[in-house]
Formats: sequence, structure tokens, C-alpha cells
Amino acid sequence: TVSNAAKRLRPGITTEHNYASGVSPDWKRCVNESVSTAGDYCGGDLYGDLYAHSFAAKYYQGVSLNQPFEYMTSRCDADLYQHTVTKSEERLAAEVLLTAAHHGASLIIDAIEPDGTLDMRTADKIGRVYDRQIPYEKYFIGKPVYDAAVLYSVSGKYDPDGIGVNHAETSVKAVRRLIEEHIPVGVLSANDTDKLRQYRCIIASQISGIGEQTINALIGYVQGGGRLYLSGVCERKLVERLFGGTVTGFTASPTVYFSPSENAAVKFGEFTEKYPLQVNHRVPLISGSGENGVLARINIPSVCPGISPFVSIHTCPPGDLTGYPAVIYRKIGKGKILWSASPIENDDRPAVRKVFSEFMGLLLPADERTVLAELPKTVEVNMFRTGNCYTVSLLDYISADDERIVPPAGISISTPVSPYSVKRLPEGNDIPFTFDHERKRAEFVFEPFSVFDMYGVFFGIENF
Repeated sequence: TVSNAAKRLRPGITTEHNYASGVSPDWKRCVNESVSTAGDYCGGDLYGDLYAHSFAAKYYQGVSLNQPFEYMTSRCDADLYQHTVTKSEERLAAEVLLTAAHHGASLIIDAIEPDGTLDMRTADKIGRVYDRQIPYEKYFIGKPVYDAAVLYSVSGKYDPDGIGVNHAETSVKAVRRLIEEHIPVGVLSANDTDKLRQYRCIIASQISGIGEQTINALIGYVQGGGRLYLSGVCERKLVERLFGGTVTGFTASPTVYFSPSENAAVKFGEFTEKYPLQVNHRVPLISGSGENGVLARINIPSVCPGISPFVSIHTCPPGDLTGYPAVIYRKIGKGKILWSASPIENDDRPAVRKVFSEFMGLLLPADERTVLAELPKTVEVNMFRTGNCYTVSLLDYISADDERIVPPAGISISTPVSPYSVKRLPEGNDIPFTFDHERKRAEFVFEPFSVFDMYGVFFGIENF
């Protein structure tokens, strides 16, 4: 390999292969998971928003042979083609500290003038950004603590059913949804199915491009007590083996509705059988899966262009309720699975986001979550565990672009024993806390912050 040849010429060097295409949603940028193990550590240069950045950091962290992984981005706003427009200091700080929150290393790409000089104002700005990271670096140790993982297949970055979205896009959105719920979430490579049981819940969003081994591992994970959220039917064999039915095709209508059953209406927020949840793409039809656990059924518009002789001026209103399931929640073996015919996690509308939040509540109830926080949805929580400590970092996405201070709020950490102290890092100031012995949760109020903050929850024993 290229890495082996380089090491023969220069013994002792480390190598990295740019793996940006691994997390790019563009299906034309084709790679496979083997790139992540071709070098000593994983990384790539990327230019998406902060949610895409977090997704990439979680994926690189999971697949890199050694830590830290590397995340490269440009000082140019918003891409490499903007020669003189530079990101704000707060934006650069958010990007560097978001990588740091995952214990990764940042590389910031600058532009060189034709005469070979650099704009030293930019260099000074980058220096100030790294000055903000340095005090935290001694705490970049330990293993990540995740309640859930989004299962990601680099080989599945395509849309086999032609519904307009692909697995890569919906996986990034799935990570965003869990960030908004303050659920510590990782990204698990579809090649690493031996790690499935490290997570209480797996999200397989519009999953595609996986083989028989991964399908068997997912089924075994659920049967053994795992919780699985699955959307779409790109992998028909997986859906059919889990539910016993057959995928017979897709709706002809590009607009369909999910009509909740009466006993499941509470999980669908404002949506009811009469006023169901609208989905704006074709969805799969499953026959023979049985009635057990059907939370919603597909409703086909009776008034829709190209579907009926009648049209409504702007919309395709709900029509006929079918017998086809739209959402199924079922116990399988010792575990649970929730399947949605549509990747509703990809929908940014608040009313639909609430439905996905309710679905997560079925699979991962609040009292089982490691973190409960009264934080804005734009604050991501990351946790790492060492022998006698949890480090908890908070990063506010809004502060990256709009100056604001996140006000104090409560945060609760699940832990089997009471800590002996909670400290704000890196200063080490003691933070008052309480410990609920019945619920086994340590609770404290974090201080006001902008962009980034970190706390240490310390225990008096190793391997608590």
C-alpha cells in the first residue's frame, strides 16, 4: 500500500489518507470503509455545517485506528473558494472546540497570496482560537460515553428506491435529532457490528449497502435485548426478517399520510387519524407483517395530481386509510424495534421532530438516559469516562454565529455512586451538586457560557 511504501522509505512516520469522501453525502464520491484503516489515524477536510461536522467527528473517532483523529476545515467562509472572506473567531472556535469535544485534532486551512504572503490577521485569529483549546487538552482522555449510535454504511450513500434522500443525509439528520434531545450519540460503522452491544439503542436510518453479516448482527442485537430504530426498506431482507411480511412495492402517490391508531395517538403529537402526519415522498408497502404493534397506517390521498381525476389547488388532502403499516413498534426476543416507513428523522419541521422525539422515548425512556438536561436544543453534550471521572462538555451551536450567553440550567448525570466533587474545568472551581440515591443521578447547575464549557464529575474510587 501507499502507507507501507512510505514507511519503508521513512521508518517511524505516521500516515493518513484523506477520508472526507467517507462522510460526504454525495453518492458520486465513492469509497469504502477500508480507507479508514489504510493509515495510522483517520481524518479528512470537510466544509458542512456544525451538525455535519459533529457527525464526521463521531464517525472518525469510531473508526480511527489511533487517536486523535484529524478534522480539517478552512478559515474561508463558507468554502475554499472564498479567498478573502474569513469565518468569525467564534465560528472558528466552535469548529475547533467541537472537534476537541470528541478528543480530535483540528487543522485549519488558510489561503496563500500570489506573492507568497499570508494575512497575519488571520494567523493571529487562528492562534487565539487554539489558545482557547489548550487549557482543556489535559482532559482529552478516556473513552466516550454514548447511549445510542447511528449505524452508518459508507457503501450505502445512494437512494435505491428513488424517494429523494439517501442514507448518508438521513444519518446526519438522525445524529442532529439526538443532539437536540441531549442524548449522547456516536456513529457506528456498519463494519463494526461487534460493537453493537455497547449501545442501548441503534438508529439505522434509511440503512442501505449492508451485507448478510450486518443484517444477522442487527437481528441478533435486538433479540438479545437491544433497541433498534429502523426507517425505510432499502434493505428489504432486514425488514422482512424482522417483521415476517413482504415488501410488495411503493405507493404511487408522492404524497402520503401516516394515520395513528387511537391507542398510539399520544405519540404523534398534533397528528390524528383525521389529521394525519404528511410525508412528501413515496413510501413502501408491506403485506403480511401482522397487526401486532402497528402504531400508524398509510393513508392515500384521494385528491392528488396524477393519482385521481380530481385535484386540490395546492395540496393533496388525506383520503383513504389503507391496511398497510406506516409505523410498527414491536418486541422481538428480549429487545424492541420501532420501524417507520419514512425517515421522519430527516424532517426539520417542529411538529414532525416532536414525533421522532416521542419514538425515541419509546426506545430510550428518559429515566434510562445518561444525561438529562434543561438546555437549548442547540447545545450538544459529550461525555468521556476515565478511571475516576466523567468529563462533560457543552457546545452551543448558536454562539458560533450569533453572540449569546447560554443561561444557567440544570443537568443530571446517571451514575451508580455519588461523586465526591463536581468542578468546572479547566479552572477547577467547585460546583454544588446533589445526588439522588433512589434514581442514581448526580445533579448540578452549569454556569453561564458562550460556545464551549466543560465539567468534571469526580469519584473517590477507580472504575466506579
